[in-house]
Amino acid sequence: MNSEITGLKKKISMYFDNALDQSQCNELLNQVTNDPKVQSIYSKEKDFRDYIKSHIVRPAVSLDLVESIKKNIIR
Repeated sequence: MNSEITGLKKKISMYFDNALDQSQCNELLNQVTNDPKVQSIYSKEKDFRDYIKSHIVRPAVSLDLVESIKKNIIR
């Protein structure tokens, strides 16, 4: 049961990271719709990600820095 929940949490995380293909997304969303336990885990992950996005401020990066990094990657 615990490994099942761990796998489900991983799948939900992958969903929010856009790492699932369309059929996997559909399957997960079907589980979310039909299983209150899955819906709870999904909602907690979504709320956490929304909180992080709204409370973390990323510093601005200059275009020169971006270009410098790109040049070093290409080498």
